[in-house]
Amino acid sequence: MKGQIHIDQDEALYLLDTLLDKKEQEIDYFLVGKFLLAIQDNKFFQGDDFFRWISDKYGFESRKVNYITSFFKSAEMAGISFAQQKDNNVGWTKLTLLAPVIDQSNFNYWINLAKSMSAEKLKNEVKEKKKAQKAKAAQ
Repeated sequence: MKGQIHIDQDEALYLLDTLLDKKEQEIDYFLVGKFLLAIQDNKFFQGDDFFRWISDKYGFESRKVNYITSFFKSAEMAGISFAQQKDNNVGWTKLTLLAPVIDQSNFNYWINLAKSMSAEKLKNEVKEKKKAQKAKAAQ
């Protein structure tokens, strides 16, 4: 990851609470991923187990947390800016599907595609893209 977020505990927890206190379709999961990582990296949670704390506080299973944070990490590693990411209104399931195929050059394409189709159709599109990438790499 490019760098840790410098934020204090109260601010990180407040911002995560604020983000998650919205209707599901209005939650910005890119930012949720960012703050979940900050809370985990800085040990801003109660107890010894981050995933238990998240589950108790927000009802998220560890799998969901890993998916949300993996998209944030993938987007950051691909050089996708905050400006590109914010307010994309794509749910965490679809963002998770996009993680292996996004980069700066195709980000808007994939986000728009994700907005226009079901998660199942998007999963098939991503699968085809990965298959094409694999075939191209084998040549």
